[in-house]
Amino acid sequence: MKLIKNTGAALFSPLSIILAIAAIVLLTAVFLFKGSIIFSPGPLSAQNTRGIVYANASSHADIEQQCELCHQPFKNSQGTSCLQCHQDIAGQIQQKSGLHGLWDDGDSCRSCHSDHKGRNFDMVRDALQTFDHSITKFPLSGNHLLLGCQDCHAQNDFQISSVCADCHAEPIQHKGLFPQDCSECHTTLNWKPAMWQGMGFDHEQFDFRLVLHQRDYQGLALTCNSCHQPNTLEIIPSVCKDCHQKQEPEFVQTHTEEFGLNCIDCHDGLDRMKNFDHRTVFVLDGAHTNVSCQSCHVDFHFKNTPTECSSCHAEPEIHAGSFSLNCAACHTTQAWLPASLRVHTFPLNHREDGEIDCITCHTQTYAQYTCEGCHESQDVEFINEHAEENIFGDQLMDCVACHWDGETHD
Repeated sequence: MKLIKNTGAALFSPLSIILAIAAIVLLTAVFLFKGSIIFSPGPLSAQNTRGIVYANASSHADIEQQCELCHQPFKNSQGTSCLQCHQDIAGQIQQKSGLHGLWDDGDSCRSCHSDHKGRNFDMVRDALQTFDHSITKFPLSGNHLLLGCQDCHAQNDFQISSVCADCHAEPIQHKGLFPQDCSECHTTLNWKPAMWQGMGFDHEQFDFRLVLHQRDYQGLALTCNSCHQPNTLEIIPSVCKDCHQKQEPEFVQTHTEEFGLNCIDCHDGLDRMKNFDHRTVFVLDGAHTNVSCQSCHVDFHFKNTPTECSSCHAEPEIHAGSFSLNCAACHTTQAWLPASLRVHTFPLNHREDGEIDCITCHTQTYAQYTCEGCHESQDVEFINEHAEENIFGDQLMDCVACHWDGETHD
């Protein structure tokens, strides 16, 4: 009890009362002289990156003594106070336009922009450090993630277009040939190679290299439109001739008359068909030597021309299905007829008057034979002779079964 009495006495001693009154007077004097700044947690920013003046203030530092402009407790929110000065931002929020039109809440300014961090503190730059670009109409991905804000937002201009062509100039090579939606062929991971039909585009995949087709004979850059029809990408039929004829008129004129205008059927833009030797593809000898190119290359199509004999020489009905399509086993390029049968167990000079014709025995197909043309199966003597060997009926005409060498066997 004595301790409590002594403490109370000390608190209300003349000295304590005097010190308390002095402190109150001092605080009151400072408040009257400094205003509400005495409650500030730190100096306000003097930065103005956008160069805009609000209410005669170029930065928050200019209104540092007027705390009530931003802080009006029990009257309105701090966000409302912000928008009373930043009316352009208020307009964006109301009209759902611009960067700040992405937010519905006008009271959320302080969630991105803070202050009281010194004169050199940049509130805009600080907000951008943590800004989530995915909430905009242009999410950042791929190589766009490596860009700095100023790479796209020069001079802190955030009202910019999201059209690719505004940053990426259309290459002269395909200017005017493709639509402006770059994302149909390009990705943010890599501008090149462009994507075509689900794969990285390489002109070589269309069997034509552009190594020697970067510029024309005058040194001017060749573009896609130089060879391709706009929109359809179809090759202009006479484009090769029109270009090369200026340099080699006589050769190109003769060459196109002989082989047509489908140049890429043979040429790949670099070295295919250079010093071409037909023997590397299909040997031309015998009767093939005098065959015209168009006889095999209809409409001057050279690519994927079949090399099987049957693609030009229809299989004769008489041996359809009897032999394979390996025509070279019997036929030569010297002459299609007569054929040369390399293997035949039955002697072909059976009647000793030279080689007999195939049709003598093979009257219908080569898979079947008959001896009826020379041997009468209805002859009585013929029948009786075979009957003695127990050969009757259909066996009578299966002659080769016994007479495989064409000779009579006892």
